[in-house]
Amino acid sequence: MIMFIGDSHSRQFQGQMSGAWAHAYFSGATIKGLLSSSTKIAHGDAIRGLVSGSTRKRVFLMFGAVDQDVTFYRNLALESFTDEEDFHEERVRIYREYAARLLWSAGSSLEALGILLPQLTPLADREFYSATAKMAGVDEAKFRTIGEQIDCSHLERCRRQSRFNDRLQAGFDELPLQAFRIDEGMADESGMIRPEFISPRNAFDHHAWKARTLPLWQDALKDLVRPYARLRKRTKAIQSVDFESGVSAQFLGKGQSAEPEARCADVPNGCIND
Repeated sequence: MIMFIGDSHSRQFQGQMSGAWAHAYFSGATIKGLLSSSTKIAHGDAIRGLVSGSTRKRVFLMFGAVDQDVTFYRNLALESFTDEEDFHEERVRIYREYAARLLWSAGSSLEALGILLPQLTPLADREFYSATAKMAGVDEAKFRTIGEQIDCSHLERCRRQSRFNDRLQAGFDELPLQAFRIDEGMADESGMIRPEFISPRNAFDHHAWKARTLPLWQDALKDLVRPYARLRKRTKAIQSVDFESGVSAQFLGKGQSAEPEARCADVPNGCIND
């Protein structure tokens, strides 16, 4: 069985293939909340339950976007100062410990554990403060003060995410798992997210455009997810392109739309599960 579990950014893997293919997502879920039983959804406990069965499985976890794109800036607005390195190191420690526990508890039924590192944020400077303040549950005027403390430009937020991914990737080195990332493929030479990964219809969507990110994930995971290997091989052979949307139709699973999701956030105001 192939299982994708994560925050709302993992929705791009939903409904991809028929057969032994499972997906569960927890809106607003953070890395920090994985080891806590006091979160609103207790997603860490729920994931252990999902993975604990005897069915042979390959599991892919996708968390961290809410920590970096929302919680980091919320803490800055409420606490006046958040050290980036300390914030990242705490998340690395929690994620590493949770992954180690998951590997131990699942035992031999877990054929492979993959960690899908966060994608780059598509929120431009104009939308960042209002969209993120709403998700963080912080008054927008107060939230805007963080721009006086640190560089919150879109470019620096993308670079900050890549630094987070560097630390996460290094943190998993000693565990029998694989960490995957596509942020490098999403960025230009400066580290800025490329325009094609931003929703052309909803500037307030804090998810990168899945019609563009999914092909990168499929290519990265093709050695562990056999359907992706077949899909990528067929895609390269056929090169069937939908010129209206600019997306290769072969990249999308059966019944999956290339339309971006018309929403600003997946969760009510301030509903961060950490």
